[in-house]
Amino acid sequence: WVLNKEKINQTPLQKEKDQNHMQLHAKLEKLEILEKECFRLSTTQRTAEDKIKQLEEKLREEEHQRKLIQDKAAQLQTGLEINRILTSSVSSQNEPTKKSRKKKTAKVTCKFVICRVIMSLTCLSYFCSISFVE
Repeated sequence: WVLNKEKINQTPLQKEKDQNHMQLHAKLEKLEILEKECFRLSTTQRTAEDKIKQLEEKLREEEHQRKLIQDKAAQLQTGLEINRILTSSVSSQNEPTKKSRKKKTAKVTCKFVICRVIMSLTCLSYFCSISFVE
């Protein structure tokens, strides 16, 4: 009778112990799942941050290249404008009016035209030698 009473008393204790063990096991499984999810999210975040850094660097490089191209385009535009002015100046020197023909000698006009052509060719060769950065 005493042994049966102890068995009856142990049974609820054993049940409680088993239940606590199962709850602990379930909590450990849940913790493991959460740790795996945390690791996966951390990895995803690092990957996203690295990609953002790469894109920011690429954007900075593209902006730099755009600036270089704009500067070179402005230089070419200036060169074209200078060339246009020199060309119109040489053209106007080739067709002098009757009054200016009397005032200037042919020798001075020829030297002036040669100087303008040399300046024009110098500017043109300078601006044609500019290379664009790829």
